[in-house]
Amino acid sequence: DPYGWMRDESRSDGRVLGHLAAENEYAAAATGHLAGLRDGLYDEMISSIVETDYTTPSLRRTDADGGGGAPGSGYWYYTRHQAGESRPRYCRAPLRSDDDGDDDDGHLYPPDPLPGWDAARSSPVLPGEETYLDVEELAGGMTFLAVGAVTLSPDQGFLAYSLDPRGNEVCEARVRELSTGNEWTLLEGRREEGDGGDAPDENQTRPLECDGSLVWDEAGGLFWVRLDGSHRPHRLYHRRVLDGDGRWIDDQSDELLFEEDDGLYSLRISKSFDGRYLLVRSGSKETSEVRYVDIRPECRERADDDPDGKGARMELRTVAPRSEGVVYRVGHCRGHWLVQTNLGDGGGRTPNLGLRSCRVGDGGMGRWEPVTLAGTGEAAFDGGHGRSLDG
Repeated sequence: DPYGWMRDESRSDGRVLGHLAAENEYAAAATGHLAGLRDGLYDEMISSIVETDYTTPSLRRTDADGGGGAPGSGYWYYTRHQAGESRPRYCRAPLRSDDDGDDDDGHLYPPDPLPGWDAARSSPVLPGEETYLDVEELAGGMTFLAVGAVTLSPDQGFLAYSLDPRGNEVCEARVRELSTGNEWTLLEGRREEGDGGDAPDENQTRPLECDGSLVWDEAGGLFWVRLDGSHRPHRLYHRRVLDGDGRWIDDQSDELLFEEDDGLYSLRISKSFDGRYLLVRSGSKETSEVRYVDIRPECRERADDDPDGKGARMELRTVAPRSEGVVYRVGHCRGHWLVQTNLGDGGGRTPNLGLRSCRVGDGGMGRWEPVTLAGTGEAAFDGGHGRSLDG
């Protein structure tokens, strides 16, 4: 790598800083005559953007999926952007009884903003609004700060989020208790045998370094992914951070669940839309493979000394083994996988992604059947040019 000498995680190498400063000076001198055009283009683009805005509120109930809330309880979640600020604020407002009105199709409409909402930073969009993560405030005087994951625990009482403070795509992870504001930075934890043994004491005071993805399980634990020396996400870990009463655990350890050994593949984790499965996708430029595990506590393998199953080991299963040139990703719906893939009939490859399905547990791509339109038998998305599946 002819530019390998420029890698400096500390951002303090005088040679690199001097080289970058010289490059910036040269670029400024060479393009100085374009300053007026540059400013004009910027103003034109900004003029078409509503800088102070908020996303459409989405409802997340606390009385569903084991949230433990009272009937009819929940929060509206949305993100606010403010003119003059580069980073968002994550907000929520409690569900009110008069919000709970369905239209004729049974869809819940988000409420309108408060009458007289003036778009000021201090002006709430919805009654009872609280800001549970203000990224602009976190950034303070920092020259760079990017957010990775922002995810709430199933009971919506804790927030887990990751930050990249240096721009090198290596993130730190934090957990915040929303009712008290107490916050903890995840540190390097003890490792199980077979993964380097216990981390040295000095490492257990260092912030955990991860790729930025975080997924809650249903029992106070987090899934996270470690990077290798080339910044490739390659190891999936599970760490329990809350005990059965929802209290922070100081002495934490990591369980290695999976390692992707092939250097062409990187790991990505997510949770199925219904919250039942952790999805682990190994992907290269042309091929992918998805593993999954049911993260509900009652579905784990229980040990004799762990009757509640909260410390039981989780076993990942494969949706379908990787096949050269086949890419796919999955979603879960009522015991079936909905598979977006470029695998066509007869084993060929399609120019776009088609939509297929199979039952959970039916391994192998040969079990995937096209999803068809009711009454016609026609494939809803066959992967051809006629109808495109986006997402």
